[in-house]
Formats: sequence, C-alpha cells, structure tokens
Amino acid sequence: MPLSEADLRSTALAVFRAWNDHDVDAVLGYLAGDVLWDWPVSVGLYGKDAVREELTDTFTGFPDIHFPVEDIEIFTRLDPPAVVATWTATGTLSGHLEMGLPVTGRSFHIRGTTLMRLRDEAVGEWTTTFDTFALLQQLGVMPETDELRFRAGVLTTILTDRARTIVTARVRRARRR
Repeated sequence: MPLSEADLRSTALAVFRAWNDHDVDAVLGYLAGDVLWDWPVSVGLYGKDAVREELTDTFTGFPDIHFPVEDIEIFTRLDPPAVVATWTATGTLSGHLEMGLPVTGRSFHIRGTTLMRLRDEAVGEWTTTFDTFALLQQLGVMPETDELRFRAGVLTTILTDRARTIVTARVRRARRR
C-alpha cells in the first residue's frame, strides 16, 4: 500500500523524536538495512551498522543535541516517496568525538535540511546539509572570520573531501549490487 502524506510526515517526526531521545535503535528502526547516509560530518555511510557507529559517536560528543519539533517544517512527495525537513538543532560539544575535534564545551545553534528517500516504508537514503563552517566556528574549533579567502580555502578542502568520499561510497555500493 502506498504511503500517504500523513505517513511520511509521521515517519519524519518520529525519526527526529528518536534523535531527541538519543535512541539509536529507534532511529535505525526507520532505516532500510542498506541505507545510504550522507551528512557533512561523515559522507557516504552505508548500512545500519555504519549509521549506528555514527549516531553513537554523535550522541557521545553532543549529549544534549536536540531538534525542537516545533521548528521542523516538513515537505513531502508521494511518488517516489520522500520527505524534506528543515530544522534547527542545538547542542554542546562536551564529549569525545571519533573525528578528533577537541572538547570545547561550546554550544551551537544551526539550521539545516534533511532529505529522506523512502522505499518499502523505510528510509533508504538520508541526506543532511547544514553550514559546517558555522558549526565549527560556534564550537570554537575554527576562527570566527568573514575573510573570503580563508572561508573559500576551508570550504574547498571540505568539498573536495566530500566529493572523494561520495564517489568512493557510491562505487562500493555499486560493486555490492
């Protein structure tokens, strides 16, 4: 039976509520076994095991990460089923992250967008975007500057790494099929 707009909205909100509860198993319950998970922190994660590690690390580093449900706007498409959610997130870098960021104790407040593509009533692709540069500045690990040359250099490095990671992940995924 095809998913309705109400089903898609309900699924999206349930996933964000599971994030707010820091319930890794609940988040994973909405994902397909071979989910492709892309977000600025770790691009091209494949499968629930990789996402489990990522979420566990995120909740360790940001034990108070929160998406105020009242700030989430949801847009749906029925065929093929997909959800776009715009959101606000807050949190504090007060725990160790595997990526090696120093624990600064600084808080963040960012806006972002998540695209969830569903298949067989599960999220098969999860793509999140947000201003990584602004996040790193708020956390105190990047200097707060508006100098264009500096921002362009950092963003070029981030985008190059992201492109390399995406291509590698998609090649691996294609080989598995």
